[in-house]
Amino acid sequence: MSSMLLVIVAQKEVSLHKYLTMRFAGVRGVQIIIDRRHGERRRYQMPLDVERRSRGERRHHGGEAHHFGFTLVRLGSAPGA
Repeated sequence: MSSMLLVIVAQKEVSLHKYLTMRFAGVRGVQIIIDRRHGERRRYQMPLDVERRSRGERRHHGGEAHHFGFTLVRLGSAPGA
């Protein structure tokens, strides 16, 4: 399986998104997208009587916004890895 590089650009970094989109146009395995998140999905925390998910089933937050205005996420694995 070949790897793919996903570049998630902060919403406020429109010019960076445009630049990266042009710079990586036609490069296989690279996708540039705008971060669509508007904040936490949960508005409030309610205590749960029973945790339904095991620790291994929880979502992994692999990328936090980088201070340069983008996050890099590598999907898949490189050949020979």
